[in-house]
Amino acid sequence: MKKLIVSAAAFAVVAFSAVAMAPTSALANSAFARQTGQACSACHFQSIPRLNDFGRKFRINAFRDTGTQGLIEDEGLSLPASFNAGLNMMLAISNGKYEYNGVEEFGGGIFFLEDIPPAPAVGRIHSNTAVAWPTDAELVVGGRYGDNFGGVTTIGLIQGHTGLEHYKLAFVYDTEMGPVAIAGGSTTSRGVPYLLNDPSNVFGNNLAGWGWQSVALGVDSTWNGTNAGVNSGGATALGLYTHLNGMAYLALGGVIPAAINNGMAVNFKLSPYVRAAFTGAVAGFDVVAGGWYYANKLGDYNSALLGVSNQTATQYGVDLQVQGAVNGVSIGFYLPWQIKGEDWTQATATTDNDVTGLYPMLTVASGHFGARLGYDYATIEFKGTATPKEKVKTWVVGAWYDVAQNVVVNLEYDNSKWDDGALGNTDKHSAITAAVEYVY
Repeated sequence: MKKLIVSAAAFAVVAFSAVAMAPTSALANSAFARQTGQACSACHFQSIPRLNDFGRKFRINAFRDTGTQGLIEDEGLSLPASFNAGLNMMLAISNGKYEYNGVEEFGGGIFFLEDIPPAPAVGRIHSNTAVAWPTDAELVVGGRYGDNFGGVTTIGLIQGHTGLEHYKLAFVYDTEMGPVAIAGGSTTSRGVPYLLNDPSNVFGNNLAGWGWQSVALGVDSTWNGTNAGVNSGGATALGLYTHLNGMAYLALGGVIPAAINNGMAVNFKLSPYVRAAFTGAVAGFDVVAGGWYYANKLGDYNSALLGVSNQTATQYGVDLQVQGAVNGVSIGFYLPWQIKGEDWTQATATTDNDVTGLYPMLTVASGHFGARLGYDYATIEFKGTATPKEKVKTWVVGAWYDVAQNVVVNLEYDNSKWDDGALGNTDKHSAITAAVEYVY
């Protein structure tokens, strides 16, 4: 049997970092803490779910390290002696409003998209505050499944989000140059990089604000919260990946978008996904820099809807992550740049929508406190038409305080503006949200 993929001693030398929770289905997993016997800060940089170098290697190696936890072993069997699971719970209150051409339509802060109330009637007392208690609750099970197997399963526990939400499994063959893995699974919102254990923190929900998900990275051409983007939307995928010499991550996969009947497709071509990234230390900083390419083969799925067949929605871009410390202050910089993001799911028979943009974010942390500043900028082009481009601009300003490594208070202000180039209309959304997350 191959021994520990990453030694328990390596866990101990990882410095403590402040912990905060990302919104919309957090990626925290106390099952890993139980399996390894180590604190959450051993793998995470500043705030969960962002990973440091050690946590990145743990994930790429399919969560197989057991630290000091005992194993049940026999021929063809190597399981942790304990059943490792965790419970995530999030509570939030949000105050905000949505305006259309200066007229308030409805409120509810960040939650209005999930359950849009009617526009307030004249003279009606209207509240812009919404409370979600809880806004998220998950049972997370995962870790080591065997000598060469590891994975994670997430089960939603609140109304409207019950049942299987995310699952992934990887079979890893260990070589002298690094792991080579066959991986696959399905997710409702975290994108293909999550399923293929990508090393970067710029994808999935890692940079999501409490308000809008990134329009640019989500390839959301209608500003309705849907994610057609390969990096942050729902998908089912199967692929190969490797991490050569701890420096080069390469992945190749076949994808079925979430829109295709939750991954159960008939007469549907697998959509190719290619990813390459450098990982390593540069001038004392932890750097991940790479790019991706995705060709969504819509095949016969949209033939009746669009009157076309065998259409391909192409998406590609580059990304940069820089993490480190300056004079004892922890600093992180993240930049995903969607160079091309076709969204045929919102198109007509003769045109497609092309979403491009970038989402830089800066995070700073010291001790128990941390802050973040992000700016999501996207343009939407309606190809084949005379419709002017639309622009979406979103500011995200937030702060957190970690009461404990597994109990976090989070405060964030979001301000979004959508300029409709065709009609001259302007949509605005702003919200301030306070949340508490507990991970057990």
